[in-house]
Amino acid sequence: MRRFAKKNTNTDVRWSPGERTSSTLRPILFIYIQEIRGERQTFENERRRVSAHDKRGLGFRVRVSSVMASADGKVVEEERVEDDVVEIKEKPLDIMRYMDAVRDSSVGAIATFSGTTRDTFEGQEVLELRYEAYETMAYRELRRICQAARERWELKRMAVAHRTGVVPIGQESVFIAVSSIHRQDALKACQFVIDEIKASVPIWKKEVYNNGESWKQNSEFLTRNTT
Repeated sequence: MRRFAKKNTNTDVRWSPGERTSSTLRPILFIYIQEIRGERQTFENERRRVSAHDKRGLGFRVRVSSVMASADGKVVEEERVEDDVVEIKEKPLDIMRYMDAVRDSSVGAIATFSGTTRDTFEGQEVLELRYEAYETMAYRELRRICQAARERWELKRMAVAHRTGVVPIGQESVFIAVSSIHRQDALKACQFVIDEIKASVPIWKKEVYNNGESWKQNSEFLTRNTT
């Protein structure tokens, strides 16, 4: 009898060399353990990649790598830090802190979007919203969205924050602030960011009513994934 034990668990899986299940269980368990280790490593890599805290004490600044060719033909990888604040947190969002994060003497406009919890939905009384997130992927998607916005418009600074956990009536669940030299760039980017968050970021919302509760799907997500 051979024995295989998953590390740090109380569950053991046993098989004999001649058993039919031995050839299938081992690769499945191996893959399962590798996925756990891989997920932990991915999370650590993501944390290191955005470990340069913004000087204002807000979230993380976004590191962007680009490959360039120098005059002598050599390929050079350049890494710069964009002034983007990306944050996912359970505590209430401090709107003025995010506004201050995107201020700059060179900008002429700051556009913002604030998504708040309303007290009714289709005639039902809403008591609160509850959000859950797959944070590792959510951070990655939020950074991708910020970079995509920068590629479309001339932006100076961006701040994107999303709340998780319980969000009471009237409080913000998501806040976006974008600064630019001209207002049209900031306005369009702000609209783009919230639409992309709804369509692609793995953050899920549950509405809690006085007579029940319901998980909600964003129309933007449904449109993108059913067409």
